[in-house]
Amino acid sequence: MLAGVSDAEIAERTRIDPWFVAQLRELVESEEEFKTARDIDAPIVRAMKQKGFSDKQLAELRGMTESEFRLRRWE
Repeated sequence: MLAGVSDAEIAERTRIDPWFVAQLRELVESEEEFKTARDIDAPIVRAMKQKGFSDKQLAELRGMTESEFRLRRWE
């Protein structure tokens, strides 16, 4: 996905249902948006948590420790 391969091609080559490929694409795009977001504000963190991302995953995307991220989220 990050290399620019289309969902249809991924589904065809892997035989993964296209619906699941689309769901994975949404998660990959969300990660990229979160990594490049200027601020880590409540709406973006809430959206990522609703998509199932853990504090540890979100911290790694931002180059923080889990503890640092959690403290920032609680602020």
